Amino acid sequence: MLEQKVFGRYPFQPAWSYLVFSRYGLTREILHHIKYDGHQRLARQLGRMYSRELISDGVGLSADMLIPVPVHWRRHWRRGYNQAACFASGLEDVVGIPSEDSILYRKNNRKSQTTTKRIARWGRMEGQFGVQTPAAVFGKQIILVDDVITTGSTLASCADVLLDAGVSGIGIITLAVVK
Repeated sequence: MLEQKVFGRYPFQPAWSYLVFSRYGLTREILHHIKYDGHQRLARQLGRMYSRELISDGVGLSADMLIPVPVHWRRHWRRGYNQAACFASGLEDVVGIPSEDSILYRKNNRKSQTTTKRIARWGRMEGQFGVQTPAAVFGKQIILVDDVITTGSTLASCADVLLDAGVSGIGIITLAVVK
């Protein structure tokens, strides 16, 4: 399912997602608690659990850094945290790859894309991200971390600016993928 969303568009290696999101499922409730109800500790715990599961499955996570997809500074200020950074922090706790949440930034504070159609998402995300310190990622293997992947447009937009900054490779890990 994840492969259908990202492969062929970007050379994401590796690409993993922990849970499957459906409109009325438990994963939806979990994500809403994390994103809208202030349960950042839950995101961190899920990051730890997923890391342990990947390790027990024999998957070796190899990268120079984890980079969470940023929220705009206004949304971060209102919410008090970035849910993707919380998930990345849990991954870091177990695998030891440093999570760097100051590398990428979101340029515009746009409304949520939860009601935006698939095709429109790709156009809306173009040019939405920037790299704060290109020298910090040049020649590095990174793993982008996000809470949920719907169409892949957000991750693709982040990948554009990271590739322009000279990263050597990009993987992705998300908490959930939309069915």
